[in-house]
Amino acid sequence: MQTNVFLGGADPLLGGSAVTPIDYDRQIAELKQMQERLESQRQQQRTQVANNPRQSQSPVWDEIEKLTAELSDREFDIVNRDEDFQQSQQTIMAILQREQMRLMRPIVEGTQDGKAALENHLALIRQLKKKATKEADRNMELFNEYTQHYSDMTYSEFLQMKNGSNPKK
Repeated sequence: MQTNVFLGGADPLLGGSAVTPIDYDRQIAELKQMQERLESQRQQQRTQVANNPRQSQSPVWDEIEKLTAELSDREFDIVNRDEDFQQSQQTIMAILQREQMRLMRPIVEGTQDGKAALENHLALIRQLKKKATKEADRNMELFNEYTQHYSDMTYSEFLQMKNGSNPKK
């Protein structure tokens, strides 16, 4: 038997929503901006490949860039919608990101502002981890109290009682 327990999150039966319509609008706007940047980068890459016929040390990359540069926007959209292409692209991007981080981490940490930003980020993460742990523990304690002593009422009513408001009946 499987039991789903929702602690501190948005349970559709208990009410609450994790994402507001405003969040959707913001996410849509961010995705549109990212799409525009990617299209701009793709166009720049096509131009660079066309204008830079020098011999490369990466013939596989060159062949990929040549083939994609030859595609029209519609053809590229069709290729881009293919699940295998998307998975392959994600794998390559993950490798690129990993290698970029491997190369850039010591450089960023070696600069004064980079080190300060990293130390600030580390302190923030430590603080947020403590806060998240406290909240998770509190939610677990509340749920344990509910299951042991107040299982005759709904969890929503229990939370209202704990918060000092009268439960609706």
